[in-house]
Amino acid sequence: MFVYVLVNPGMEPWLKAEAAFRHPELKLSYSRPGLVTFKAPEGRGEPHFWFSRVSGVFRVKTAPASLDTALNLWSEGRTVHRTLLAQQSAEGTIAQQGDQVLDVLDLGQELWLGTRTVKPFTWGHPGGLSGLALPAQAPSRAWLKATEQLLWSGWEAPVGSVAVELGSAPGGASWALLQQGFQVTGVDLAAMDKLCLDHGSYSHVTLSVRDLRKKHLPVHIDALFCDLGLSPVEAIPQIRELSHVHPEISWLFYTLKLGQKLPMEQLQKHLDSLHALGFTLRCTHLPSNKSELTVVGFRGRVTADVSGRVHGKE
Repeated sequence: MFVYVLVNPGMEPWLKAEAAFRHPELKLSYSRPGLVTFKAPEGRGEPHFWFSRVSGVFRVKTAPASLDTALNLWSEGRTVHRTLLAQQSAEGTIAQQGDQVLDVLDLGQELWLGTRTVKPFTWGHPGGLSGLALPAQAPSRAWLKATEQLLWSGWEAPVGSVAVELGSAPGGASWALLQQGFQVTGVDLAAMDKLCLDHGSYSHVTLSVRDLRKKHLPVHIDALFCDLGLSPVEAIPQIRELSHVHPEISWLFYTLKLGQKLPMEQLQKHLDSLHALGFTLRCTHLPSNKSELTVVGFRGRVTADVSGRVHGKE
């Protein structure tokens, strides 16, 4: 059997390195920008990758003229998504958790069909593309990352949930959180955009994260967001300190900077350090991510309701 992985173009080497490290039973098969396939042992099931948008089990190849015949064989009971590899675009209805998806991968002269199941912390969106566009008034691209992080995680935070953002300037992520009903405290020496500063649910701490103390923070924190321009060796100790001071933090959204050649063994050690703080971790490479990895952590356990939204449970 073969498995397919849709990946952001340019991240194929990271995906291949991850597969060699985490899934050595998979043998590299075919790849092109945005798509990597592996030969897998029969019955292997759907693998999960940190550096994928979506992944599933390959079923059949077909010519464009024979697509209707292939759909008749494979689409029953499945939501059909079509991904155009050359354009890095996709179409179809958003699938909910538990739904079966038939991915039609359009390679131009040939179509590849594969199947996958939408599970917690996976994309139900066609091609694993959020479909979001950066608003013209957004202070920065961090708006996209924060919005996609929440969307991918499935966490529907209650209005009024308290978030602290480390490295908040100029305010793209903070503004995204404010739009979704959070009370936000941003921490950064640099200036914040007026969209945030003028918002009644925002407060700013003009300090380096290294100088941050408990007295500067809200009494209670529900979620910690961290997109510091620091290496993991420098950023994770800041997360560790806040997690010790505020053990009630139930969600962590960390944008881990990869640099140029972060070995998989070292990346795993960084994740182990976060796991040691009591977080269950899920990782992904968001459509808006560049040389970075999104790490979502939660404490306790989570359940998904019939709508596919995720709720935290102690």
